[in-house]
Amino acid sequence: MLGDIIRSVRKQKRTTLKEISEKSGLSIGYISQIERNQTEPSLSTLRKISQALDVPTYYFMKQVELDGEYSEEDDYDESAIQTAPVASEKETPSTENDDSNVSYVKITSDQIVSLSLPNSHVKYHLLSPMPSPKYVPQSLVIRFELDPKSADGDFPVKHPSEEIIIVESGELVIEIPGEKIRLRNGESMLLKSNIPHTIYNELDTTVTGLSLFTPAIWFPIARTSN
Repeated sequence: MLGDIIRSVRKQKRTTLKEISEKSGLSIGYISQIERNQTEPSLSTLRKISQALDVPTYYFMKQVELDGEYSEEDDYDESAIQTAPVASEKETPSTENDDSNVSYVKITSDQIVSLSLPNSHVKYHLLSPMPSPKYVPQSLVIRFELDPKSADGDFPVKHPSEEIIIVESGELVIEIPGEKIRLRNGESMLLKSNIPHTIYNELDTTVTGLSLFTPAIWFPIARTSN
């Protein structure tokens, strides 16, 4: 379960509950309840814990989707998100998904990783390959589904990447400091890096769309109440 995963990663990083509390702004008692699976964290809370542990939020969400059981022997592989070489143009293309020495990595429909949390109103589908020790993609493409009359988090988010948001169906509201931008079906926008923003769905139907990040965000993104 999610709490077991968080606790295991924290111990592997030799980080105390107090340190996580100081970095995340969450109480020690609340973090302890999460680790003991006594409460389910919201997506915003998970992002704070991820940032405190310096672990991609997607890692925890992926483990939840794959879960069942998780033991402390299932080590978090930090090398999977470090800088890796980009395939050169001289390398021979291959249809195999061994990404160590190829010019492309193909993702079939059954290989798309879908991520969500029990208390979250948004579901993500990673259309880019996940990073591995052999290769870290330089771009990240996510298809999202945002529930009716909901937001993607409790507080604005900002990240060091440019983000292109494309609405496939429905209407999306992107709130940035001092302004709200509405995107309807087929419309898109480019959001510059480090701009705090929150994404809303004010309608009674689910909104679907794409987010493209350059460079890819494989590390935690910051949520702030400021």
